[in-house]
Amino acid sequence: MKVCIKIAKSGVSQEQVEVISSFVKFLQSQLPLSSDVEIKFIDDQNQTGTTGVRMSGSKINVLAKGRMLIDILRTLSHEWVHEYQTQEMGVDEKEKIQDIGGPEENMSNVLSGIFIKKFDKQNPDFKDRLYEGKKEESQLDKEMDEFQRVVQDLSRDEGIDISVIDVIRAFRNAEETLLPAEVWGKLENTESNQIKKGEMDKVKEIAKRYRKSNPIKLAKKLIRGEYDRPLILKFGDRYHLVAGNTRLSTAAALGMTPIVLIGEI
Repeated sequence: MKVCIKIAKSGVSQEQVEVISSFVKFLQSQLPLSSDVEIKFIDDQNQTGTTGVRMSGSKINVLAKGRMLIDILRTLSHEWVHEYQTQEMGVDEKEKIQDIGGPEENMSNVLSGIFIKKFDKQNPDFKDRLYEGKKEESQLDKEMDEFQRVVQDLSRDEGIDISVIDVIRAFRNAEETLLPAEVWGKLENTESNQIKKGEMDKVKEIAKRYRKSNPIKLAKKLIRGEYDRPLILKFGDRYHLVAGNTRLSTAAALGMTPIVLIGEI
């Protein structure tokens, strides 16, 4: 099995090609393909539709222009899973798969996130190139205010003795997973389980009320799989949303099952 990587006029540098080649080898070790595949990095979104597309003939196009390398690799990983589904799982490439919420798309979303996280962790020397030299602020760092709030609320209202360190440790030990329907249905501290598919206007009202991200822009990130995972804390048989109400609400309006982190204390 051979992989042909094409980067002409894509803006991808030779230093980035080294990382891409290493990532392709990593993907092949995780989800081995039997047949040759062509991966083309491009600067024209019209050739990808969004940020990437898997085409018949084992060809993958990935948008590179204006994107961090970590996001380029996430798209490549996503489309690699679709190629695996066709080559090794018998998915008919002539049949259009469900873009949002379908089993093939859910599989690609979950595995691409897992692969990126694993590759990033295994290759610390690539970090500057993956994030283009920018200082990376982890999701847990960004949600510190939410951690402090939930600790105060649970301590005051529920009598649960936890600390911010306990919450951080729980999420560091958590694995990405699709949000199970039974968990979403009883999830506390969210309006998302009251949102039905197509009710984007309700999500816009929620975002406006809490001064959160524009759901339309957020929807595009959700579809690409490039979003901070909503954080859910499990204690006993209860599930409490710590961060990500707008993300979950937008996912509900799209009719998709989001990837989340569920930390347990």
